[in-house]
Formats: sequence, structure tokens, C-alpha cells
Amino acid sequence: MIKKVLQIGDPQLDVKCERFDFNKPQVDLTVLVKDLEDTMLDAGLIGIAAPQIGVSIKIFITKIAGNKNRKSADSALRVYVNPKINYQSKESCEIYEGCGSVAEAKLFAPVVRSKVVEVEAYDVKGDRFTLKCDGILARLIIHEYDHLRNVEFVDLIEDPSRIISQEAYIRDIKPAKWHKDNCEVKLLEISYG
Repeated sequence: MIKKVLQIGDPQLDVKCERFDFNKPQVDLTVLVKDLEDTMLDAGLIGIAAPQIGVSIKIFITKIAGNKNRKSADSALRVYVNPKINYQSKESCEIYEGCGSVAEAKLFAPVVRSKVVEVEAYDVKGDRFTLKCDGILARLIIHEYDHLRNVEFVDLIEDPSRIISQEAYIRDIKPAKWHKDNCEVKLLEISYG
């Protein structure tokens, strides 16, 4: 079911998230994942965290579809339950980001994040996995993980004078070669167990 994406300033986004308990589930995980997916697709997003729909549990999803401005080695729907980031590269890059929780403001701004990330999480069946990746998927994992820690991307903007409108982002940034190159997913390693 499509849910409302909470916007920055909503106090629900500041509620501390708790771990999902597979033994005593606080919510129906299948329903929550379906709600997240429906909401993400309806809003035109590539990731969304449970707090963004008012559920303060450590879960987020990603699904990166490739398009003319973005090559993607991973277009699968991925569910991250109780994620933990094990590694972030010292090498970083700056990419303009937006967020479903600032969608009404239609803001984009440059944020510096690690180029490579390794995350450990559980899937919907409760199976533990580790995923190491780069490009837009690495950035997206860190971005969604931040939501579980009550951090919004606007908190990470170093130079507010570089905030741009959605229109300027689509026109000037999204098609730029440097942006496409930094978004491309070239590394994708997944292991279970």
C-alpha cells in the first residue's frame, strides 16, 4: 500500500529506530516491505527507509533501475533488515543527492560520501548477507542507513549556497559525464551466511 513519505521537520523522523525482532515481530515484515516498495515506486525513488513512512524499525530497501543517465549492475529489489555498515572506503566522491523526505521542497545538494561500502544485514527470510558495492548503490545504502540513525542528507550539506532545484539538477547535473561516472555500479559482491 502506498504510504505518505514524511518530510523533514516531521518529529517522527527523529524517533529512535529499534531492531526488527524476527522472533517477536513488531510488524508484519512482508507487509512493511510491500508498503515500502509501493511507496518508493510511486514516489519515483530508488531507496526508502521505514522511518520515512513512520515506522521506526531498522529496515530499508533499494532498487536501482538503469536508465539513460545511470548504468546499473544491480536492478534487484534488495531488503536490508537490521543493517550494519562494516566498511566505508577512505576514498570518497561528491554527488548531488535528493531525498523523498525533501521531495516537497524539490532540493538537491552535493554530499561527500565514501565510494565503496560494505553492509551486513538480513533479508526478509532472516538470512544474513554481506554486500560490498560502489557507485550509486554504495551512496544509496549509506543514505538510507543514515535515515535509521535519524540523519537526513540535508544535515550533511557543507555549502548551502550549492543547493539547487530539481529542475536545475535534471537539466545540469544528472546528464553530466562526471555525475554518471560516479553513479555507475562497477563493484557488486554478495555473500550469504
